[in-house]
Amino acid sequence: MKDRFAENDSFSFTHDTPWLAENPLGVPTEREIACFNLHRPVYRCLLQRIP
Repeated sequence: MKDRFAENDSFSFTHDTPWLAENPLGVPTEREIACFNLHRPVYRCLLQRIP
């Protein structure tokens, strides 16, 4: 999914690293909680829509 957004000129990444280590919103999603409980990695990125 990240690659698809990268191909689209309407979006840009707000960071230079491949994945964000922490949740930028500060509130974990249900998916993140499930992954943490199963000791699995969580991959996140933050995009900005370009008008």
